[in-house]
Amino acid sequence: MTKPNGQKRHKLSGEILGVLTITFIIALFLFQLLRIAAGAIIDSVLFMQDIVLTEAQYMQADDWVFNLSLLVSVGFFVILFLFLLGERLSYIRDILEGIDALQKGQENHMVPVEGNNELTQLAKAVNYLSKTQREVKKREQALLEEKDQLIRGLSHDIRTPLT
Repeated sequence: MTKPNGQKRHKLSGEILGVLTITFIIALFLFQLLRIAAGAIIDSVLFMQDIVLTEAQYMQADDWVFNLSLLVSVGFFVILFLFLLGERLSYIRDILEGIDALQKGQENHMVPVEGNNELTQLAKAVNYLSKTQREVKKREQALLEEKDQLIRGLSHDIRTPLT
């Protein structure tokens, strides 16, 4: 989608999919690396100890290596994904704090505008609402002051002829 000034806006879903893809590729590479390294270590230890495993024992050891490598890779994937996505998650938290401040009537709270995606649009909308709320309260205050002045003036004009 293109913005009015000609800049292309990135989609948040595309950014998340990119982070997911990069994280998956790194975790897959780590899985393969761990599996190969652990298998080589087991083979060298068995060779140095002169231990000969049966086919069933070797398959069981290979299953353990597979499972441990998979567990470490999945843990790494989750941690890396959350780390890389943490910036977006903290930005969402900032926007939610801005919305809460707007609900509480704190007109001076502004959400920082970062990036070029849907979250940026949302932050700009929250800031616009905050700005318009400030303007409405200023206009309301000005109208109340005008009303008070009008009432004072009318009261004075009514009292003067009577005295």
